[in-house]
Amino acid sequence: MRSDVTIFGATGRGSEVLPRLPLPDTCVCDAMAVACPEHLLSAALHALRALRRGKAISRTFSTEVMLYLVGTRQIKVAMERAGVKEGTKTFGIATLLPVEDVLSTLPVTRNDSVLLWSDEKGKRVGVGQCEEALELVASLELRR
Repeated sequence: MRSDVTIFGATGRGSEVLPRLPLPDTCVCDAMAVACPEHLLSAALHALRALRRGKAISRTFSTEVMLYLVGTRQIKVAMERAGVKEGTKTFGIATLLPVEDVLSTLPVTRNDSVLLWSDEKGKRVGVGQCEEALELVASLELRR
């Protein structure tokens, strides 16, 4: 299943990205809501599995990824914490499409370093290390 999902980071302007969203089979979120690359990948894989099994809370890959990323069943909360806003400058992207297709559609520059762990991101996500973010993702599945 891993080969179905590709994750990457990017930089750009939320005000320019927002008009291009949503993209099919692609989640574009605020990279500050992503503790580490494994966090985004885990959320994307859990979301894809839930959608394929008919157990998803939402109807779209994008929203389902954000629910797992934040560890909540509430779409509004997930969008507030992980959604792209006008002032967003760094993006975490999970997609089922070829990366080139996403990059040619969005006005962003690929920069995977925005997905790396930082203490600031850990505080925003509410975890002390990357492994705790993975537990946050898994906990949503347990609460379904």
